[in-house]
Order: sequence, then structure tokens, then C-alpha cells
Amino acid sequence: MAEATAGRKGLPARMQRDAVAGTKGQSKSAISHSRHVQPASPKAARTTGTTRRSQEERSSETRLKLIDATLEVLHERGYARTTTADIADLAGVSRGALNHHFESKDDLVAQAASRMLRRSTDEISALAGDVKSGALGLDAFLDRLWVMFQGQLFFVTLEYVTEARHNPWLHGKLVPLVKDFHVALDSIWHRFFEGSGLSTSEVEATLNATLCLIRGMGVQSVLRQDPRYFDGLLTMLKRDLAAKIGITGKDMPLTGERS
Repeated sequence: MAEATAGRKGLPARMQRDAVAGTKGQSKSAISHSRHVQPASPKAARTTGTTRRSQEERSSETRLKLIDATLEVLHERGYARTTTADIADLAGVSRGALNHHFESKDDLVAQAASRMLRRSTDEISALAGDVKSGALGLDAFLDRLWVMFQGQLFFVTLEYVTEARHNPWLHGKLVPLVKDFHVALDSIWHRFFEGSGLSTSEVEATLNATLCLIRGMGVQSVLRQDPRYFDGLLTMLKRDLAAKIGITGKDMPLTGERS
């Protein structure tokens, strides 16, 4: 700086001031440029990652809203009357967003069925834990199963199973989902029959016969609102199964009333 000042001796005062000002301006510009070329800080990188995760979370949340809305519309209106526009409206999502996440109505139905069956499988797995601990017996299990077959699980299933008869694409998507659901049922069912002396094939046949009866009761309940009638059928089922397992006397209800 001293050399620069010495070099400017002999210049008029105004030109000396201009030269000093120019040198300061160049220094500030160099500092500013060095700041611009600094690499992004770790904090900025973390912010970008957070934003990306938030976008993924929002996308997942939108999908779940659409899937849950699909289940509600299917339950209330049936497959034939369900439209993607109604699903989008109930979910509070634009139709463009729906089309971004799902290819078609059938794609939505298949994803909705998967979510519903997974939830039911989780519930059945929890029941299996209660059976293992002794907190849940055969009566209570059958009562719970009947409740499940009077609600969304059964009636939505009725809708997509009927459609799958004539819809190969939907049929192909649903078959593995239903198999997984029955695996969960099998696991809890076999616990009831441990020590009964029945073979594996007999236990599985008993499960299928039980499900067929309860499904039939569910279908019949659409046109027949008669709780006493269905209680009588459930009581008969409990007695028959108890006889196979070896439960007797006070462990089983003796009237048509649900325990």
C-alpha cells in the first residue's frame, strides 16, 4: 500500500483520491467473488435432503388418502358406481394428482384391497397373540370374525371379487393378496386345534367350512336383517367346533344369544 501511494506522488490531489478509491473497489469485488464461489455448506446439503424427504412424505400421504377414499366409496356405492372423480373428491385431491399416482380405477381398487387385507392381517395377528397367551378363546374369536364379516372387510371384498370374475387384470392382482390373508387366518386357526388329534388337512377343512358359513351369513345379511337368526347359526358353529376341540359345558353358550 505504501508503494502504491508513493507511485502516485506528483499526481493532482483529485486523481490521487480516484486511484485510492479504485483500489478499494477492486478489493471489495475480489472479496465478493470469492464468497460466491465457495462450496455449499453441509447445512445447505441437509436442507436439500430434508426437502426431498418431505416431498416423498407428501406423495405417500396423497396415495394413502386416495386408497382410503377408494375403500370408503367402494363400501358405500359398490364397484360399478365408484368413479375416480368421486374418489378424488372424497380424498380432497385433484384428478391430475390421482392420475399421477394411479393408472386406473382398477389399479386403485387393487391397492385399496391390499391395504385393507394387510390391516385385517395385522388384526388377526394380534388375535393370535391373545390366543397364545390364553386371553382369547374360541367363542371370542368367532365373535370377532363375524364382526369383521359384517363390515368394510367383507362388503368391499364382495365388490372386488364379483368384478374379478370378468376382469383378468384385477383377478391376477387379487389372488396373491387373498392368499396372504388366508395364511394369517391359518396361523391362528391351528392354535385352536393343537392337541385335538385332527390332521392338518382336517384342520384346514374345518377352517374353510367355517369361513364359508360366515361368508354366507354375510351375503344373506344384505337382504335379511335378523340378528337372532344369525346368532343361532353362530351358536351352532361354536358348538360344532368346540366338540372337535374338546371344549364342553360352561365354556360354550347354550342359547341363540351371542356371548
